[in-house]
Amino acid sequence: MASQFQQDSWSPSNYLTHANFVYSIPQQDLITLLAPKSNERILDLGCGDGALTFQIQQLCKECIGIDKSHKMIKAAQEKGCNDVRVVDGEKLSEWIENEGFEGSFDAIFSNAAIHWMKNQKAVIEGIHKCLKPDGRFVAELGGHGNVEVVEKSLIATLNKLGYDGTSLSPWNFPSQEEFANLLIANSFKINSINLFPRPTHLPTNLAGWIETFGFAFLEVLKEAERNQVINEVVNMCKSETFNEKDDSWSGCPGYSDLEGFLVLTMPSWETLTPEELKEFKFVRLLNEEPRTKTATILGTLYSQNDSSNPHDSIIIIEKLHFSNDEYEILTKERISQWIPNEKNDIYHWFNGLLNKNEKWPDFKIILIYPATETHIEKYSYQPRHLVRETPEIYEKVIKPYIESIPKSRIQWVYNILSKKSESEKILLEVEGEEKGFLLIPDMKWDNKTIESLYLQAVVYRNDIRSLRDLNGSHLPLLKNLRQQILEFVPQKYPNIGSDELRLFVHYQPSYYHFHVHVTHLRNDIIVGGISIAKAFLLDDIIENLEVFAKDYYKRCTLTYVVGENETLFSKLNEAGARLNPII
Repeated sequence: MASQFQQDSWSPSNYLTHANFVYSIPQQDLITLLAPKSNERILDLGCGDGALTFQIQQLCKECIGIDKSHKMIKAAQEKGCNDVRVVDGEKLSEWIENEGFEGSFDAIFSNAAIHWMKNQKAVIEGIHKCLKPDGRFVAELGGHGNVEVVEKSLIATLNKLGYDGTSLSPWNFPSQEEFANLLIANSFKINSINLFPRPTHLPTNLAGWIETFGFAFLEVLKEAERNQVINEVVNMCKSETFNEKDDSWSGCPGYSDLEGFLVLTMPSWETLTPEELKEFKFVRLLNEEPRTKTATILGTLYSQNDSSNPHDSIIIIEKLHFSNDEYEILTKERISQWIPNEKNDIYHWFNGLLNKNEKWPDFKIILIYPATETHIEKYSYQPRHLVRETPEIYEKVIKPYIESIPKSRIQWVYNILSKKSESEKILLEVEGEEKGFLLIPDMKWDNKTIESLYLQAVVYRNDIRSLRDLNGSHLPLLKNLRQQILEFVPQKYPNIGSDELRLFVHYQPSYYHFHVHVTHLRNDIIVGGISIAKAFLLDDIIENLEVFAKDYYKRCTLTYVVGENETLFSKLNEAGARLNPII
């Protein structure tokens, strides 16, 4: 609802007085169309003073409201909205990537806001990044012809005074076709979109409307010129906007709205046929891991809705291990061809080909479509370097970096700890602010194969961000966590013993809220995840704090691996932390 114009010229009091029609006409139909569910996460784009945000927050698990206006966000907070933030809608993609919100919202809602965002292409791209596959986008915005009489009068009046009135207009009112094409180009499936006239009776008068919404034109004027312009525009529009019968003013003619119920579909295995997947065009190899028999490939695929616009796509292909029920028939039925390679005494080497069998697929594929630059960077090979982080470098480089990360970046962790999300995945809950934690499966585990078991223990307390924050006062927490996990996991999974579990901490971690990784000893193919100079065993951490010093990790130098593409690498490199030969 609030402006995405460069200056924050909004007045919440003016908005409440002169613009309550924004809530009164479309809101209930729009919220009904949104149909919030109790387990959903929703984003209100251009939330304004939060009147609708507050309603939606009562209907779903989490609703974040964003608006460019600091004043409107403050008004929304005063209305009781829980989570509202200052964000420029045209920079939605950047915000999403910084916060780690890609693909995390079930629905995007927007009422009377998007026409204030001039770069609507960037806005729609950001909405696309926000939504989960099969998420939905429900919006109402000003369409082509909206407030046309008033806008033309403002432009003409400003032009007469020597200003470029056209360039001052803060609005972008798209036609139905323009907006639909923009959505289709970003892989939206449109359930419905309509441009319709919406005659709107103003609660006060046209002058009040201009003061509330026309500030982009007025703020360039001298004080004496403002009233002159407002009065002249009112007189120019009066014949079409004033009803003498009931002394009422209207924002019409020319007040047209686009209303749509839009469902984002990111093609998946259910929507992409094998024939369509064959159209994947190879661009380059991003990475390969011979140990895990995995390759990551960048290519392009065409949108089903737009055959002229290829989208970046990533395929991750992994050769699969044999299934237990294959071994008995491996040589008789599965191997179709033996290709002799070499022989030495009793040793024979062959290459072989397998028969096709849907029961035993040869490999699995993960498709990321469409893929963003963030995805491409994430999955690309990057050279890694050893760095030595002294306590001084930690204080100078690492600590400020950690403190600069907004708490919202790990809101998903707090949602798990408060059981707002993923509560059904909790394996073990140990209560207590000081020693409590939750044990949950890591997303890299299939929840079936014991040999690849991977769990995470996330502590309740939020004053430990990383290994560096640990001290002697945390020993009760660390010992309790170790004891509880070593007792619980073998009970939960009888085929694994406590001496087959590896408990470790990453440094640097992937997120800065203290957590402990738990894996089976046979799970040794998590590339980089359990390697030296990345994983620090929990037993060693406890020993160091008990035997050497209670503040051991505050005083020691840590050597670890950092990838060149990681944000920290350049900072550590500048600080002289790269490990060079000692002469």
